[in-house]
Amino acid sequence: MTIRVEPESVREHAQISCKPLFHSHPFSKLFSAPIYPVLQKGVLRKFIRLLTVTVSLAAVSFAGVTVSSPHNGATVVSPVHVVATATSTNPITSMRIYVDNVSVYVISANRIDTLVSMTTGKHTVVVQAWDSKGTVFKTSITITVGTAPPPPPPPTTGVTVSSPRNGGTLASPIHVVASAFSANPITAMRIYLDSVSVYANTTNKIDTLVKATTGVHNMTVQAWDSQGTVFKAPLSITINPTTTLSAETGNNTSAADSFAAQSNGNAAAGNVSKVATRTLLYPGSTAKIYAHFMPWFGSLKHMSVGYLSNDSQQIKRQVNDMLSRGLNGVNIDWYGVGSDGTDFLTIDHVTQLMMQEVELHPGFTFAITYDQGSLVPCSQNAACNITQRVIDDLNHANVSYWGSPAYQKSGGRPVVYFFFDSTYAIDWDRVRAGVAGNPLFFFLHASGFTHAQSDGAFAWIKPPLATSSDPAALMYLSDYYDTATASSKLSTGSAYPGFDDSLAPWGLHRKVDQQCGQTWLQTLDEAKNHYSTSSQMSGIQLVTWNDYEEGSEIESGIDNCVSVNASAGGTVLSWSISGQANTVDHFSIYISQDGKTLLWLKDAPVSASSMDLAQFNLNAGTYTVYVKAIGKPSLTNKMSSGVQLIVPAP
Repeated sequence: MTIRVEPESVREHAQISCKPLFHSHPFSKLFSAPIYPVLQKGVLRKFIRLLTVTVSLAAVSFAGVTVSSPHNGATVVSPVHVVATATSTNPITSMRIYVDNVSVYVISANRIDTLVSMTTGKHTVVVQAWDSKGTVFKTSITITVGTAPPPPPPPTTGVTVSSPRNGGTLASPIHVVASAFSANPITAMRIYLDSVSVYANTTNKIDTLVKATTGVHNMTVQAWDSQGTVFKAPLSITINPTTTLSAETGNNTSAADSFAAQSNGNAAAGNVSKVATRTLLYPGSTAKIYAHFMPWFGSLKHMSVGYLSNDSQQIKRQVNDMLSRGLNGVNIDWYGVGSDGTDFLTIDHVTQLMMQEVELHPGFTFAITYDQGSLVPCSQNAACNITQRVIDDLNHANVSYWGSPAYQKSGGRPVVYFFFDSTYAIDWDRVRAGVAGNPLFFFLHASGFTHAQSDGAFAWIKPPLATSSDPAALMYLSDYYDTATASSKLSTGSAYPGFDDSLAPWGLHRKVDQQCGQTWLQTLDEAKNHYSTSSQMSGIQLVTWNDYEEGSEIESGIDNCVSVNASAGGTVLSWSISGQANTVDHFSIYISQDGKTLLWLKDAPVSASSMDLAQFNLNAGTYTVYVKAIGKPSLTNKMSSGVQLIVPAP
């Protein structure tokens, strides 16, 4: 994403069609001559007018706002589930929720189904709707927000395994979640599978994935405290065939299944590595990893990518995909709340939906990146004050977002990013004084550290700096990090797969070549030249999650241009790859007897090129064997063609 101007949308005007009145002449013949003169004096006309008013009143009686959740006078817990519908004889154009006279949610629809965070105590909630004629309907209720019952106290000593359950049947990899408790500090935990140690850490919690072959296994989760006391929890599990060929080669991302590769470098939706992104940072990095998110797809102003950004199920898929890649949060490109013929209200609605989904995942955060494109309509209106517009938008963000427990904060203060250049003259002192919520202001590029009212800065991407000797524009990142480490202010770095705006309506044919995944690896690796375990980078932003128009998206995956060739001789499986080996994390070996259901056998390091399958004591029969090259984080995975392997009878 770069600074760009979006054209104003044009309202469509539809002609109102009216049905003709019924032909009343035949009815006059029903009346006798003495009665007809009376009717000529207007009695019939008055009767029709009365009938029309009666029918109109009946129609109006069906208009209004119905709040089905929560009920008036109810006691609930936060976030409060608000469900309401609006009806009118004219189309409903928007609805809004007010809590204690403060707007907290808006939608351009006739139905609300959302979660609203509220403090403990009594609140007045008003749900208001507008129809196409400007008629206002509202319903007011009073509720009391209480506190949720406290969770049961944890055990005083021992190991508790919440996943998997003892005796359960499941697929590999196994999601193991466990906690250890003692009167003394827990110093280590370990997972044993069939008496073999498969995982260890030095904390009192485990949340990890463990691979296992098909069959029955004994698992033990063990912990030690500082006095050497041992606690353990044994369980038995059964592993079914782990996966299918279609699952291991099909789309496993939140990108639309229909999304095809594009000329600007965007990969087709495919099978992408879910190795934790953190493995590409310097060893021991504690930096938070954020994805920059575009919320506008489905608008006619933007290309079709196969999904609608305002689809709550799509947002759920996107957050789950981010989590599966080991990300810690999402930064949303946000345009304020202007309703002047733009898509800004829809973008704000998507931000509301994202907040609601993020709040369901403790530890995952969101933030807004305030885009200066939001100021274009104001700049074209002589009566609009740009500084005041910034203040109003940020105060809306304070009410709507900064109070969320999932909002990104530093030192308890909400972080707001500004994707601004010097196009508009803004009185930043006035902005700081006029915005509630005590936010931290992060400005763009290394110059952001010296910006008026700056609390910090964030890096992006600079396509004009890409050269034949520096195709990834690493000099931009190096200069940014040099400035960041010399400053006492906060910083969020960046990494990116590439850039190509040739398909964007506003594009200038700027390009940072993806280099088959090398740009992605190099920009993430650059941080190690400036940070270490003794001098930690606080955060890094992936630029971007889904800017398909500027060719910087990672949602559909980054093509590493690798292919895998496999062969078998006796029980020995061999393989090789074409392409760059440094884009591969490891190999996974699968076998099948039906060509559909796969059984994972074992992983092999990227340095390996063969494996003797005799070690698995396979039953006699004919098998098809596959080698899957698992890419580095967010790079594409590649599966070999099936290779026949015959295991003879003993």
